[in-house]
Amino acid sequence: MVGDARPAMDVRAEKRTSSDVSKIKTPALAIPGLLDQQVEPMSRVGVRQVLRASDALVRTAVTQLLADETSGVVEVAPKVRRWFQLWYPTW
Repeated sequence: MVGDARPAMDVRAEKRTSSDVSKIKTPALAIPGLLDQQVEPMSRVGVRQVLRASDALVRTAVTQLLADETSGVVEVAPKVRRWFQLWYPTW
């Protein structure tokens, strides 16, 4: 074997982090395309149902998209329950 020995706990944590990043990347790439096809804004629940992704993954992906101004995803009124709806304006 080549390389330094590392504790199994560190290796597992590294793999878990890598897996989590790739899981979040998929919804983050799909959400702008999904919103672009819609006639009206969508709720986060609607996005989650269409993508068949977990609530945590969709929330994390939406948070990343909203923080990235170049993504084009924005929140618009009116609120559905406590949240603004999501939109991908094509102006």
